Order: sequence, then structure tokens, then C-alpha cells
Amino acid sequence: FNTSGDKLWCMGRGTYGQLGVGDNAHRDTPAIVNLSGKTVSKLTCGSSHTCIIDEDTLVRCWGYNGGGQLGNANTSDTNTPTLLFSEGSGAVEISGGTSHTCFTKIDSTVWCMGINAQGQLGNGNNADSTTPVPVNLPISVTPVNLQAGYRFSCISTNVINQIYCWGSAGQL
Repeated sequence: FNTSGDKLWCMGRGTYGQLGVGDNAHRDTPAIVNLSGKTVSKLTCGSSHTCIIDEDTLVRCWGYNGGGQLGNANTSDTNTPTLLFSEGSGAVEISGGTSHTCFTKIDSTVWCMGINAQGQLGNGNNADSTTPVPVNLPISVTPVNLQAGYRFSCISTNVINQIYCWGSAGQL
């Protein structure tokens, strides 16, 4: 992936549309993702999906969506950038796990969507979600960094050595 101005270039396997170029073909050379003139602020890749935060702090995702990790209220794959619902506005950090995605917002809240079998969405249950759900964190927590992985998610906070993780206990 390379970004230059309002362009995002992707290459590799495109089986589920994770390259975002409008088809599911594999690419040996970079191809431009149509972002409708928006500039990429943040970029993340999950196992087979891709998400960005654009210049307007909106989340756009594409690729494999079998667990709802694109956050667009369904489980259909998409091969072009798809805008999240209103929960995606105000996003500042984003991280794609294997089959889930999490992002932080300007108001210091953390939101996740996708497969939740191990509690990796952090909302207190194990139900998958095709739309972003808020992570249950203490009110005083201010996220600084975010990382979603294989069945887990973590944030570091503005307090030195303070990290919160949720999901698969074997990976925390």
C-alpha cells in the first residue's frame, strides 16, 4: 500500500475484494482504489479486509465481511470502499483484526465490529456485530494506541504502563 495525496494503491490477493479496486482479481502491480477524492488519514488491513479513516474522520471498509467486520450492517463482501454508519464519524485510530475491526473516536470512545466469539469486540458478550458497538471501558480511560489481532483487541492509554485488552485469554 502506498498513499500519495488522495490516492491509495493496493496490490496482492483480491479474492474477497480486499484491494478495493472494484473487482476480486489478484494484482501483481499496484492499482488505484477509488476514494472519491478523499485523502487517507489512517489505513489498516485485517486478514482479508481493509479499512481507512479519511480526511473527514469517516471510516470506509472493503473486502471480506463474513463476520460483519466492515461494519456496514450486513455480511456481504464488497470490493469498493463502503462508508460506515454514523458511528464511524469522528474516528482517529483504526485497527483490523483477523475478523473484526476496532476504531477510536475523538471523544475517546472505542468501537468494534465483526466476529466476537472470544469477546474481541469488548462489549460484554460474545455476539457478533455487523455494526460498530461501544467497548466497555472505564469512563476515565483515554485511548492512545489501538491494536486488534487474532481474537483480541488492546489499547494503551494516556497513563504510563496502562493497557486494556479484551478477547481471547490465551493471547492477552
